[in-house]
Amino acid sequence: MVLIDDKGRLFSKINLFDLFIIILLFVGLVFGISKIYKRYYVRKQYDSYTLKVRAINIDEIVANSITKGLSIKTPSGEKFGEIVTDPVVAATQVYVTTPQGALIPRTQPKLKDADFVMVIQVPKGSREIRYGTQEFKAGTTGFIESDFTKYTILILSITPTQNPVPAKQ
Repeated sequence: MVLIDDKGRLFSKINLFDLFIIILLFVGLVFGISKIYKRYYVRKQYDSYTLKVRAINIDEIVANSITKGLSIKTPSGEKFGEIVTDPVVAATQVYVTTPQGALIPRTQPKLKDADFVMVIQVPKGSREIRYGTQEFKAGTTGFIESDFTKYTILILSITPTQNPVPAKQ
C-alpha cells in the first residue's frame, strides 16, 4: 500500500491540501472554543492594593468632582479601581526662588491639590501595577481617568490590601 499515490492523495483517499485545510480548521476551532471558555467560564482572580494619591495642579471645580465612590477607568474603559475616602483639597504649594537664591514655598491661588485613597485591582500574581501604558510605583507621577475627567496624580504610597475585593464588573 502506497502512502501518497500519484494524484497526491494520502492512502489513496484524501488530498494532502484538503487534509491541511481540515487540520487548520480544527486548530482554529479548538483555539476559538478555548478563548470563549476562558472568557465566560474561568473566574479571574485579582490582588488588591491601596494607593494614597495626590491629584496635583487641578482646578477647584475639578478637585470638587473627586468624591468617595468614584470609579476609576482604564483608557480602554474597564474598571481599574475606586476612590474609598473623601478627598482632602488644599491649595497647591509652589516653590519660588528669591533674588537671594533661597527657595520659599508659596500657595498657588487658582490651583488645588486633592489627596485621597483608592483601592485598585490587578491580575493575581502580577509583579507590577499597570494603568494603560504607565507603571505605577510610589513616588511616580501619571494620570488616571474617571467618567468625567482625567487627573494628573502623584502616587504617595502603595500597600497590599488584606480584604479581597469582589471581582471586576
